[in-house]
Amino acid sequence: QGKTELLPLIFLYIMYFLYQMKQFNGFRAEIIKRFNYQIDLEIANQELKQSKDELIEQTAKLVHISRLAALGEMSAGIAHEINNPLTIMKGGAQLIEKNIMRDDYDRDLILKQSIKIQNSITRITNIIKGLKNFSNLSDNRPKQLVALSDIVEDTFNFCQEPLVNNNIKLIIEPVPECRLFCHPVQISQVL
Repeated sequence: QGKTELLPLIFLYIMYFLYQMKQFNGFRAEIIKRFNYQIDLEIANQELKQSKDELIEQTAKLVHISRLAALGEMSAGIAHEINNPLTIMKGGAQLIEKNIMRDDYDRDLILKQSIKIQNSITRITNIIKGLKNFSNLSDNRPKQLVALSDIVEDTFNFCQEPLVNNNIKLIIEPVPECRLFCHPVQISQVL
């Protein structure tokens, strides 16, 4: 009789044990499902990050290509802009040469022509500096502290010829003395 009294209790323990096993299997399945979901989410995040990085890289390349395209369009005007000072230099050098060959050469004329040649060289240097700055891919370079007046002057020197060719007179008010921590090329492009 003692054994028959324990039978319902053993039955209850077995049922409780089976119930706990079922709960554990459900819990384990939910954990595995969440773990798989977490792995899928991590993979999707990696792919999204890679796509974002590729998009940023492509955008940077497109910006650089657009800079080069703008540079190509402006090259004819710039060639003309550089040719003018070269013509002045050549004419000035010829005048100096002819004047020196004479016995009574004119020092004032030689000095005046020398100054014209030096100014023309400065003009060409500024145009080339503007070209170089404009065409550089500055996005990956560190920002620098630059005077705003220098950026405005470089941009104006670089873009002056198309304005002159279209009978546009650009008057720039004095630029305040301030320095910017920036990528000068990007400011130049905006201007």
